[in-house]
Amino acid sequence: MVRQFGILVIITLLGVRVLVAQPYYDLYFGNRPQEIMPTAIFLQPHSLDEFIERYNGSFDAYGQPVDKNSPIFREVRQNQAYWSTYRSLIIESLVHQSLHEKDSSGVQRFAQKAGAGGVLDFVDSSWWIEVPVKGRIEGLTTALILQMKILVDERRRIKWIIDDVVIPEVLRDLPALPVVPNVSKHKYIPPSAHDNGFIALSRILSEERDITPYIECSTAGLSTLQYVLKYYNFDAEFREFFVHFQPDTGPSFMLNHNWKIIDFEH
Repeated sequence: MVRQFGILVIITLLGVRVLVAQPYYDLYFGNRPQEIMPTAIFLQPHSLDEFIERYNGSFDAYGQPVDKNSPIFREVRQNQAYWSTYRSLIIESLVHQSLHEKDSSGVQRFAQKAGAGGVLDFVDSSWWIEVPVKGRIEGLTTALILQMKILVDERRRIKWIIDDVVIPEVLRDLPALPVVPNVSKHKYIPPSAHDNGFIALSRILSEERDITPYIECSTAGLSTLQYVLKYYNFDAEFREFFVHFQPDTGPSFMLNHNWKIIDFEH
C-alpha cells in the first residue's frame, strides 16, 4: 500500500496520466529500494554524478542504476519515442517543486525537450559553476560572483579552476594588479570539491588569499579579486553555488547546490 501510494503521488505531481499504459512504467518505477523512506527522499539527487546519471536515463526515478540487460530496458532503449519519454519523466522529477507549482506546463515542455536532447558528461559537456561570495570592504558589504569550471589536462586529469569573477560597479575603480597564473601540482581544487561545498575554495579566499595557483589565465575580474584579497581584510563567505549546463542538443538549465533544476531555457 505504501509503495502504491508513493507511485500515485509521483504520477500526480508530474501530471503523467498515461504512464501506467506504457512499457517504460516498470523501468521507471520497477527498482524501488526496499527501505521505508519518504518518496521525496528517493527522488532527491545526492550528488552531481547522480544527477547526471538520472538526467541521462542511466538511473531510474529512485536514483538506482537500471538493468541495461533487462528485456524492458532493451525494449525502451530501442524505441526512440519510449526512450525520450522515459528520460523526460525522470528529468521532470529533477525540477524544483516551486517551478512545478509556478508553471507545470512549462516544466513539462522543458522536460520533453531535454528528454529528446543529448546526454550530459562531467568532463566534455559545456557547464560551469557560479559562487556568490560576500564580504566587507571598509565597512561596506560587497558581493562578487566567482565563475569556476573543470580543467582537463592532456592526461585527462581533472581539477577546478577559478575562471573569472564578476565585479560589482563599486569595485571597478580599484587598481587591478596583473595576476599571473602560478600553476602548481601541489595546490589545486580537487575534482570532487563540489561534493563538499567547495571547502577548498573557502580556504583559498580566507586563509591563502592568493588565487594564482588556481587560475588558467588573467582577467580584469581575477586581477581585482587578487587585489582585494591582498590589500583588504575581505572575509569572503558563501553558502551556496549554482550549476549552469548548456547541452549541445536540448535546453540550457541551472541547478542549485541541492542538485535540483531551478531555472531553464523557455
